[in-house]
Amino acid sequence: MRFDICCDDRDGIVIIDKAYLDELNDELLYEFDILLDPKGESELVYDFDDKWEDVWNNKTQGIRDFCNKGKLCLWLLNQLNEEWSMVEDENLQISRRGIDVTSGHIIVVLASELVQCLMYPELEMETLAELELKKGWYNLSKEGRVIRYSSTTEKKQMIINVSLDN
Repeated sequence: MRFDICCDDRDGIVIIDKAYLDELNDELLYEFDILLDPKGESELVYDFDDKWEDVWNNKTQGIRDFCNKGKLCLWLLNQLNEEWSMVEDENLQISRRGIDVTSGHIIVVLASELVQCLMYPELEMETLAELELKKGWYNLSKEGRVIRYSSTTEKKQMIINVSLDN
């Protein structure tokens, strides 16, 4: 499956099962907004007196925990305009990234689009891609502009689903 990514600075690619969208409440969405700004380059820095690195580490714990439970995978990106793909790879080894598929309906979406549409439900979300998968755990890996996934019965104990890409 191929899709085009066109994003500004402080954005990312999200992979999430639609079943988890309702769990992203206002508090987690605010943390998500902070998470998208690891360098402290947005107007959010004016909301805090602390060093941005401390703010980012402390105020994003809830959303990072949400991600690391396999409910959402995020690759943070800067300005891009490229074609990417997502492919099944049966040879993918156990990964430190993964997603728990509970409904079988997976969406790939820009992080900014996800946050905006969940904060303003009257907006229609524009996804990059959607796919149907069997329920279960899937390992994820990104190499260049290719996201690979594979179904597995094993998952790593420690999942790290937030990655700085560039």
